[in-house]
Amino acid sequence: MREGKLRYIERGDLRYGAFSRYPSLAEEAENLEVVAVLPTLHTYEASAIFRPTIAEVLAQVPAGYTDDVVAFQTNCNTEPVFTWPEEERSAMHWGYHLARTTLYKVAE
Repeated sequence: MREGKLRYIERGDLRYGAFSRYPSLAEEAENLEVVAVLPTLHTYEASAIFRPTIAEVLAQVPAGYTDDVVAFQTNCNTEPVFTWPEEERSAMHWGYHLARTTLYKVAE
């Protein structure tokens, strides 16, 4: 999401490098509809830095969605940690960020 619009990004390495840091923006993602919003876990090197990989997200997409999904958007909580819900603080205790990932398909 940039300037209020969903954008595709150029595909990078699936396992290394966060797709959210300095992405190479491609065309606007138009004509999409939400398929699902699901929790996803993402490892981190520093708890204050959210760096999800494409592989982490794809590995957590349920099999029933893989044929239709053409895009996703992943967001973590940007509020101060002490305000986070228990499940997010617990995930961080175990070395993960808990994010919300929105899956999209082409609108019919």
